[in-house]
Amino acid sequence: MIHYRLLQEQDCKLVLELMGRHPLQFPGFVQRLYPERWNLYLKHKDDAKYWVAVRDTEDVVGHAGYIWNSDLKRYEIVGVVVSPLYQRQGIGAGILDAVCAGIRDRGHFTAVLFTLGHPGNEGTLNFYKRLGYQQTRYELNYFAEGYSRVGFERTLLST
Repeated sequence: MIHYRLLQEQDCKLVLELMGRHPLQFPGFVQRLYPERWNLYLKHKDDAKYWVAVRDTEDVVGHAGYIWNSDLKRYEIVGVVVSPLYQRQGIGAGILDAVCAGIRDRGHFTAVLFTLGHPGNEGTLNFYKRLGYQQTRYELNYFAEGYSRVGFERTLLST
């Protein structure tokens, strides 16, 4: 059984290990963003929030969160990752539901997310499309040569 809860300090190392198992989606320059983000969240709990997916055994098998994107004036979904052993079991969709509910609770009904767009990452792009995210942009070599950025947006229906 999987349940979703807010990130705790002891989860951070485990989530970084999960990200390290997905180098196409989380190259080093992306992974390095998270310790500071989590630290700010854990100390201040303001415009960001992070969840983990946890098995009955208390193993962390997934992560996602949101941050405020001041350029777009919207919440941005970040850090979506699921252990390779637990993919295709609804965990990614479940944790995104928790994140989107958190965004709606803040009175916002649109979310954006960005992912890397390069060969080998088509499964990630298709995953977001299956969940109703609309691709809104493709920015070639956005991060560095060979690291393009794909933007998605989704309207969050009120519950």
